[in-house]
Amino acid sequence: MTPKYKNIVVYSRNLPPESVGGIETNALYLIKNLMRVEGVRMHVVTLTKRRFLLFKSKKVEIESETVTVNFLKKGDTKRPQFLIRLLRRLQCAPEDTVIYHNTLDLHRLYAAIKGYGYRQVARSGGNDIFFLKSETGSGKPALENFRHLDRIFLNSEYSYRRAIGMGLDQNSLTVIKGGCVRELPVEDPPPVAYTRPIIISCCRLVDFKGLDDAIQAFHLLDKRGCDFTYILIGEGNLRGDIEARIAQHDLQGKCLLLGKMPPEQVHEYYRLADIYLSSSKDIAKMNGGVEYIHTETMGRSLCEAQAYGLPVVSTNAGGSPEMVADGSSGFVVQQGDAEAIAAALAILIQDETQRKAMGKMAERHARENLSWDAVFSRSFGEIAQLF
Repeated sequence: MTPKYKNIVVYSRNLPPESVGGIETNALYLIKNLMRVEGVRMHVVTLTKRRFLLFKSKKVEIESETVTVNFLKKGDTKRPQFLIRLLRRLQCAPEDTVIYHNTLDLHRLYAAIKGYGYRQVARSGGNDIFFLKSETGSGKPALENFRHLDRIFLNSEYSYRRAIGMGLDQNSLTVIKGGCVRELPVEDPPPVAYTRPIIISCCRLVDFKGLDDAIQAFHLLDKRGCDFTYILIGEGNLRGDIEARIAQHDLQGKCLLLGKMPPEQVHEYYRLADIYLSSSKDIAKMNGGVEYIHTETMGRSLCEAQAYGLPVVSTNAGGSPEMVADGSSGFVVQQGDAEAIAAALAILIQDETQRKAMGKMAERHARENLSWDAVFSRSFGEIAQLF
């Protein structure tokens, strides 16, 4: 059936491969999905840090298809006329266009865009709304800008509860969880000369990822004589601290930090591994004088790992437990409890039969409940109701 709208404008502050993370991954797969939708023109808009532009757009290759990416300068995000001028140049009329905000940094423009008659939806990563809880330059709470959105897509029931608690209109909120797929193998897979089972984590090396608890759990497993290799993929300001903890427990041969790598290479490590670990925890932080809890509001890597048939061990931080079929596709344990993490990992390390059975359930759980097809089918269904 042909959609009632003709244009979807995808705005994302960052796009891969320049930036890699959960937000960028969502943008990438949204673009891939929209390339397959008949009867709809997709327009991609992103931010550039350049003060002077020779070109207002550029061509990029995505899955052998050419996509035009249009640029906004940082100063343009403070005044709506630049975006409106771009929309007119792209022949995006208000009556047949929806703007999909993949990031929330244009929130100051939501009222003006709505005033021009455009429909708008925005995807929240969960923590980002809290970044905007403080006052804006106009003296008004930034969250007031969200009432001009037609829909806000949230990544978990946890994020939904927090949004309601902050006063957002529940009629504009829709929970759409997940986002994962099994990619085709690359030509140059990673080496396999690791002691099995191989356990991996893919995340930024920052405080709320709970990596101190992860290393302590592996110290406990090592003392109990368990064989394993732990591979940590990612970068962050805590890399030095993590390396020190690994050295302190003499785990250099068992715990390996591989740094940041492109998404396609990360997927090869999902394919190589036997178990996935998410050790995140809730961390109280301040933003603009407002205290909030920074946590794992969904955990995209949990979804991706299960798509590759990896049983998972996850803490109960934020929305993470919602992504796991506890006792079936993996285990959910108490956050901040290294002993509980070690105990759950020990079951999967020592019982290969159970590990493989839970891996099969993980793949099924991801395919049926967390796939990109499910995410965007629900998203486009919500968008269609706006017309």
